[in-house]
Amino acid sequence: MATAARANIVGGTAVAILAFAGVATAQPLDLPMDELAPHFSRKTQGQVYTGAMLELGLRRGAATTVALNGDPDRAQESRAIFREQFDAVAEMVPSWGVYFPTHPLDELEAALASGADVETRRAQTQRIERICTNCHVRYLFPVQALFRWGQFDKVQVEGDDGEEWSLHRIMTDLAVGLGALRSLVATGRID
Repeated sequence: MATAARANIVGGTAVAILAFAGVATAQPLDLPMDELAPHFSRKTQGQVYTGAMLELGLRRGAATTVALNGDPDRAQESRAIFREQFDAVAEMVPSWGVYFPTHPLDELEAALASGADVETRRAQTQRIERICTNCHVRYLFPVQALFRWGQFDKVQVEGDDGEEWSLHRIMTDLAVGLGALRSLVATGRID
């Protein structure tokens, strides 16, 4: 317990230092500034890149949900729509191409085409989800801090029940819910 608390303090301190330090002193060495900066200028404030990433998350949620429900035709359609956005986002920051491997998407397509069982399809969708997680773990918070998007860790919204919700919880619930809704609409399962 004490080790986890120390890790949280150290991690939080690192993010705080990045948030308040100047760009020249705080930027990670492998952050592709020339590619990122146009997406985060004062004029765009990150909306284009952020919007593209949110759309990617929605399409991933829809594609993976449909892939698990056993409708191969609709699963292939959703996978193709996801792949289109996956490729578009990968092109926005070419240096991060390594974080957008296409073989897990190809393997899901093959699993769908071959009529693989649900456990095989689930393993493939989890590999795709790890693509997002691996990149976000490395870059999400440094990019937020570097471009001074604000202190998202402080954003709280009061729910109908009076409970305080973090931005992370809200965004995760929203992405999962919208992905599931898209899946239901795509498969015609909305009453």
